[in-house]
Amino acid sequence: MTIAAAFYCQDGLILSADTEVGTDIEKWHEAKIISCVESDEIRFAITGAGSWDYVKMASNKLFPRLLNAEADLGVPFGVVEGTILEIYSGSVSADREYVKARFDLLIAICTPDFPVPTIIRTSGSVVRSGHRFECVGTGQVIGRHLFSKLYQPNLTLEQGAVLAAYIVGEAKEKASGVSGGTLIPALHSNGSSEVSGAKLADLNKWFLKAEKLSLDLQKIPNGLFPIFDCVTRIIRPPFS
Repeated sequence: MTIAAAFYCQDGLILSADTEVGTDIEKWHEAKIISCVESDEIRFAITGAGSWDYVKMASNKLFPRLLNAEADLGVPFGVVEGTILEIYSGSVSADREYVKARFDLLIAICTPDFPVPTIIRTSGSVVRSGHRFECVGTGQVIGRHLFSKLYQPNLTLEQGAVLAAYIVGEAKEKASGVSGGTLIPALHSNGSSEVSGAKLADLNKWFLKAEKLSLDLQKIPNGLFPIFDCVTRIIRPPFS
């Protein structure tokens, strides 16, 4: 269940996710982007899909290990790989419901030697560098489809926040297991920030208005670019 996405903008990196968490017998809502952690040496944020207990277990293991890692991007990558392999060869392999224990992570990480934030993607026990757009969860097909239509590499973080809000909103409408709130933090060379709930509410109102006017955002030439300047005025500055 869920949608969680990470993608690059010209001035940083956007993460986004819904808030629905569930098991076979219940559903609830909680923040599915583990709070950005910052130190003098490293900053990072984690989200994911699959078994939420395993996502949180991985986060609990990764936070202290990454904070104590050297300020070299190769070292954090090795820390992530070692931690994921440890969990899959231990707890997951011993889990009687192995399929339900699977989890995927999206990790945004930044070090002084590599001030441009970088995505690390895990898919099962596989760990690799992220591509320009990564998406996990039941909403990932919708996310990839919309991204292929609407993304441009020179998006600002401000424009990226609009795109992320639209993608998560569409996934809530069309994918099972995606609902609740929307979280959109950003990592950039100067730190981290997050779109406020009030600004997200204003954006959602604009999307609803566009829908009532039969404005199909996916059919506008060159993606959302022609209306980005208009829409971003709603949330400028987008990050609280």
